[in-house]
Amino acid sequence: MKLLGDVVQGSTEDQHLTITPFQKASVEINRYNGEVVTEYNPLCWWNENLRKYPLLSRLARKYLCIPATSVPTERAFSSAGNIVSAKRSCLQPDSVEMLVFLAENLQ
Repeated sequence: MKLLGDVVQGSTEDQHLTITPFQKASVEINRYNGEVVTEYNPLCWWNENLRKYPLLSRLARKYLCIPATSVPTERAFSSAGNIVSAKRSCLQPDSVEMLVFLAENLQ
């Protein structure tokens, strides 16, 4: 692992070696694993350490900033509307509930 650190820091002995994206990520992950995190707000922590962990901070921004949405709720009502039609208007509520559950979970 010391070799990877030398390559990242630009060792003059091994100028012909190039570091792959996988190796960059590996070095960054190992450096992060040794970090002691004291910040309670993960978005603030990643913002403060953006330059130290460029690859990991990009992932953190992508997955920690997921906006709240009502799409799953709307999708469930849409599924119920597709299942309960004029032809199926006599279905019992338990049957409709089970059909909506199956339709949502079999996709």
